[in-house]
Amino acid sequence: MTGIRIAVLASGSGTDLQSVIDACEAGRIDGRVVVV
Repeated sequence: MTGIRIAVLASGSGTDLQSVIDACEAGRIDGRVVVV
């Protein structure tokens, strides 16, 4: 497994969470969201 494991505390509409997920999938962040 490479990259960091990311935990997200979220409130609201989730746009920041989606931005993090999109960046992980695009390779801009070397990690993955593992818990919300």
